Amino acid sequence: MLTISIQEIIALIGTGFLILLIACMHWRGQRKALPCFFLYLFVVLFNSEALLLIKSFSLVAHFYAYWIAELATIALSFSVIFEIYRHIIASSSLPVSKTTFFRINVGLLLFASIAAALMLHSAPSHPLIRTVFVLGAALRIMQLSFFALLASLSLFYGFFWTNYAFGIALGYGLYAFSQLANTLVRASVGALGNQVYVYATMLAYDCALLIWLSYTLSGKEQQIKLERVPENNTAVWMGILERLPK
Repeated sequence: MLTISIQEIIALIGTGFLILLIACMHWRGQRKALPCFFLYLFVVLFNSEALLLIKSFSLVAHFYAYWIAELATIALSFSVIFEIYRHIIASSSLPVSKTTFFRINVGLLLFASIAAALMLHSAPSHPLIRTVFVLGAALRIMQLSFFALLASLSLFYGFFWTNYAFGIALGYGLYAFSQLANTLVRASVGALGNQVYVYATMLAYDCALLIWLSYTLSGKEQQIKLERVPENNTAVWMGILERLPK
């Protein structure tokens, strides 16, 4: 008799959400507006299968492939944050000036870098794992801080609650908060908290996928289309002057 564990059920639900999210983004054309986020979802979808295939050939290759894949996922996540930032800057409903918003984000990035540097003493000794550990910590703090910024703008200015970029930041923020909380609990409890850590991480990511899917299906994002810039008077006069005999 075939038995499926709770962990496998949660993983299957997450995979189903992920495939549905990719299909909806492709169907609605949102993959063009957010290519880094779309690529990130594809990498997450095929990451486990590729690692299982590599593991069957070599454990050493699997070790390096796993941590390199983690590094690639972190790099893509930073790209998604920049993508969200670019969409917000292009929005006409931003309640603060673009300069102020840029300075706040630079401050958040600096805060994340300092926090990651403070965690260096607890990072593993292996160079590759150490790099992933530090960058991952900086990413989680940056995701959480960026979401807190957008949530503050939404709370005080009525900004972005239904915006697609806010939905992505919301999912990232929830997952980042759970990861940081899980890491702290795991560090205090030790090996006893490993199973709880695995379940909490999987459930948090499934919730993030559900949030992204909900915002994708809502269809309330108004894409910014770059139209042809109309000719002004200066352009007309320059055209007339260029047609004059030299």
